[in-house]
Amino acid sequence: MYSWLATHQIAHRGLFSRGTECEENTLAAIIAAVDAGYGCEMDVRITGDHQIVVFHDATLDRLTSASGAIDEISYSVLQTIHVGASGQPMPLLSAVLSAIKGRRALIIEIKTEGTTDLEALGRALLSVLEPYSGHFAVMSFDPRIILWFKKNAEHVCRGMVLEIKGHDMPAEMDRHRLLCDETDADFISHDIRTLPTDFTQRWREAGKPVLCWTVRTPEDEAKALQYTDAMTFEPPAVTG
Repeated sequence: MYSWLATHQIAHRGLFSRGTECEENTLAAIIAAVDAGYGCEMDVRITGDHQIVVFHDATLDRLTSASGAIDEISYSVLQTIHVGASGQPMPLLSAVLSAIKGRRALIIEIKTEGTTDLEALGRALLSVLEPYSGHFAVMSFDPRIILWFKKNAEHVCRGMVLEIKGHDMPAEMDRHRLLCDETDADFISHDIRTLPTDFTQRWREAGKPVLCWTVRTPEDEAKALQYTDAMTFEPPAVTG
């Protein structure tokens, strides 16, 4: 159903390079990925005034000279703060969609916190995504927001981001199965470090896409090519 998910390898947070204008999740990094012929994975969060921005962390501290929680700050303030050495603020998701114009698939990872207003997040995100005509999918570690999309926008391609959290593999496989059943996930994106698993193998055998994160070495690249349908990568993997 979503064969386009496996059409191109996927640049993690854009085709980024630290200390340059193409810092992670910046508009420049995302455009660089698409211009190079890759799909693009990006992270999104909700701001204090319910705007959807492309940014990975819950706070500004690691990637900017400022501090504070993204979900407590208005975008009018955030747009005055530059991401790393990019010279640019974190972009609005709407600006990214306008720049890409459907040229490559976009994989949008939704970031949440325990206090996130899921209804506000879902509604704000959906209002940005609904007019977009290109291929896109949403995914998250948080089944609550993927379940929100199942209930409120079932037509949107949605996936669960999975990782092995303990040493009890049968229990972890049961947990993954329950998460995917509950959310009715269309695809999964799994930590490359613990692939393959019985669950991912069965998922692929059922004809459903398996993506992975994050491929950085030749060894991981070889594993991803064998056990997944598309890899989320950072150079020099794929590009080297």
